[in-house]
Amino acid sequence: MVADPCGSTLVPGMYGSSEGLLARLKSSVHTNSGGATPNTATCGYLLWCPDYHNTFNDNFPDQPSGGNCFMFLNEDSTVHPTNSPGIGGTGGPFGSRNRAFDGYSTAATIDDPAGPLVSSDVVSDARPLSACMAMTYYGRMDESAGEVGFISNLPIEELLDGGRGGDPLSVDELMNYTNKKMRLGVDTIESVYRLNDGSSEHFRAYEDSMYSIQPGATTVVSNAKVLSPRVFGIVWRRTQPGAGLTFDLTKSIEWRAEASSGITQTPIHTYSRSKVPQVNAKLDTIERRGHPIWDRVVTTGKSLVSQISQMALSGTGQLVARGATKRIGSSLGSALRVGMAEAPLLLM
Repeated sequence: MVADPCGSTLVPGMYGSSEGLLARLKSSVHTNSGGATPNTATCGYLLWCPDYHNTFNDNFPDQPSGGNCFMFLNEDSTVHPTNSPGIGGTGGPFGSRNRAFDGYSTAATIDDPAGPLVSSDVVSDARPLSACMAMTYYGRMDESAGEVGFISNLPIEELLDGGRGGDPLSVDELMNYTNKKMRLGVDTIESVYRLNDGSSEHFRAYEDSMYSIQPGATTVVSNAKVLSPRVFGIVWRRTQPGAGLTFDLTKSIEWRAEASSGITQTPIHTYSRSKVPQVNAKLDTIERRGHPIWDRVVTTGKSLVSQISQMALSGTGQLVARGATKRIGSSLGSALRVGMAEAPLLLM
């Protein structure tokens, strides 16, 4: 369930007990959505803490708001997102609504996929069971340029003030932080959330947030400082201006019903101690054996001809293992014959 948040069967007992109902939620965001300014950004990031379930408070700036998923876009990877009102209204607190898409001054709050459900009159609170972020480039194959990095263990305090001079982190500083990078290609890449044994197990209502986003500046909520939640996600730079990137967010939760909703209570069933340390250790072992779990390229079914054309046009593609070299070689003749027939399609 943790390793495959999109396709697995949801089962109770992740934290040692079953106290609610299970649900899988999905949402999508792309870099060309929202804002009045055309997207000419060449770098950015999307970082998410699934322990919380926030959507942006549309009453902002009249009331404090919260957020747990943030996107930043810019044309310069050295720029730090702002965290204070700017001259002429061009700045704003970290996490302001849509600011990343209209002027690139600071990061924008992205709605959590579980936010609409948890904020409803039916749900009291929830906790995460698994989460993943998938990024897909949907532009032209011959324009897929750039560098992608995976973030998996960034404390929320560092995101807000870990940059030079105490500013929020820039794209370049996040790239220096990550130790796993790859070239942007046309394959979908996936980053899986590693449950935090100290933070993820807590049930949280929609109003609970790790940040308080106010007109003056965004700050870390005191409760979040104690539990030390962290964000994960994807950072990129040196893409073509306005490169089309789509992010699919998937999150599975255990939720408890509001007493006034009419849904009868779910009895508590205790199974054992929390399974989070065992699950993380097992997945770490699998990854050390050469099978990526936390950050990976999603393998899709493709014909040999389409793989060859992809590698030729984008300079990327699936790596061919040693054991497959002979098989590819023996199939090359027939693939090229088919490729001649499909050549007009490959040029489209």
